[in-house]
Order: sequence, then C-alpha cells, then structure tokens
Amino acid sequence: MTTEYIHGSDPTEQARLARMNDRLNAGTLSVLNLAPGMRVLDAGSGLGQVARAIARAAPGIAVIGVERDDQQRRGAMELAQAAGEGGLVEFRAGDALDLPLTDDERGSFDLVHARFLLEHLPDPLAAVRAMAGAVRPGGRVHLADDDHALWHMHPACPEWDRTWSAYQRSYEVLGCDPRIGSKLPELLHRAGLEPARSGLVNFGGCRGEAMWDDLIVNMVEAARTGRRIATERGVLSEAEYDAGLNAAREWAETPGASIWYPVCWAEGVKP
Repeated sequence: MTTEYIHGSDPTEQARLARMNDRLNAGTLSVLNLAPGMRVLDAGSGLGQVARAIARAAPGIAVIGVERDDQQRRGAMELAQAAGEGGLVEFRAGDALDLPLTDDERGSFDLVHARFLLEHLPDPLAAVRAMAGAVRPGGRVHLADDDHALWHMHPACPEWDRTWSAYQRSYEVLGCDPRIGSKLPELLHRAGLEPARSGLVNFGGCRGEAMWDDLIVNMVEAARTGRRIATERGVLSEAEYDAGLNAAREWAETPGASIWYPVCWAEGVKP
C-alpha cells in the first residue's frame, strides 16, 4: 500500500531535502554503530546521501539502497557520480513493503536502516516487518523518523503554530501518522524484533549559528508542501496558511530565537 508523497519530487524540493540530509547525517552515523565488512540495507534511500555516508564509515561496508521514486533514485545516482562514488552504493528500484531482494539476500543483512520513511506510509508496520525479514538473526533494524508534535520554538509564534498544526493534519488526510517517531519502539516490537535502544538526533538550532538560514528555509518549505492538501480539505484557509509561513520568516530575525526539534530513532534486534 502506497500513498501520495507529501513533499513531491520537483528539483527545488529535492535540493531542500539534500541540504536537510547533510545536516542530519553526522548525528545519524554517530548512533548506528557501524563496523568494517557490514552488509547494510537502506530502505527508502531517497537521494542516497545517508546510504553513501554509511558506506564510507568503515572499510568494506556493502550498502544496498532501495527507493521507489524514480526521480529520487536517478538523483541519488547522479549525486554519487558527481562525488566520484558511482560504485559505492547499489541503488535498486523497489518498495519498502516488498523489498527487491533475492532469496539469498533475505535474512542476510547486519543492519537495515530507514530514515523519514515511515511517516509517509499508511501501513508503517508492514514496512518494519519487511525490514525484519531482511535482517539476519542478531542483526539490527534502525528506524529514524519525525514526531512533528515535538516541534517547539522560543519565543512563541502563534501564526506559525497554526500552520504547523495544519501541516501535520495534511499527513493524517493522506492516511499517515505525523507522530510516528515516538512510536518506533512499539513498531519494532510488533514486527517481532526486540527493542534495544532509542534516542534523539537534534534537528533544531538557534539564531546566530551557521546553518540557521538553511534551517528556516527547510522548515518553511517543508510546511509549504502540505499547503494544498490542508487548504483543499478546509483544515486552514490559504490566507491563514500563508500568514504562518510569512510569520516564521519574520520570527527568524528575532534575537535569541531558537528551534527545538528532535528526530526520534529506535533500534531493534532480531532474535
């Protein structure tokens, strides 16, 4: 079962997603416990940046990235070629619910990783079960995703809060869960894995740091992708939605402004 991908795949949006991935990759790698010679599957590999970062992390790590969106997969291969890493990761076309693996590959991976995938699926448990089937006994499934309700800004920006709430509702309209990040250990358990670790990777920041402008652009443009769905379904009017986007840009110039937004992660071990 698949659904509309809320962010779309036009070049501008893909560039935003690429910058977001770059910001998060160091934090992601720090909790993956990668080791030489590991076999890793990256489900919903998107533009492939984290898959390539995993492959570079230690000698001999073999990574397969699976992505259903043709445009994102082509973009991943183009980025890899441009970086001189064309053969570093094998990118395959396929769906996280039906991973394109051979019989010999199923149940053979040391680590299956998925980031920002489950929030876009109407049946995230089915995807986690597929990942559990891909990992070997004693291997790990590592999930990372958003709980959009954990977003906090100081000082407050009520206009933005309304828009952010409407953005979350756009996920629900599509049959997806904007709070999936806080439910990752439960999903691992229900998929037959033993939850072993969980934590947070910071995706926030404060005015004055080098990445602040990129962070503001990312949050505004991410919320903009939910505008059509939210306004067509009457969650918020177009004027109210846009007022929140504009208010966030103005708020970003506030001295001492800060955003507190963690990416949730959890890891399960296959018995």
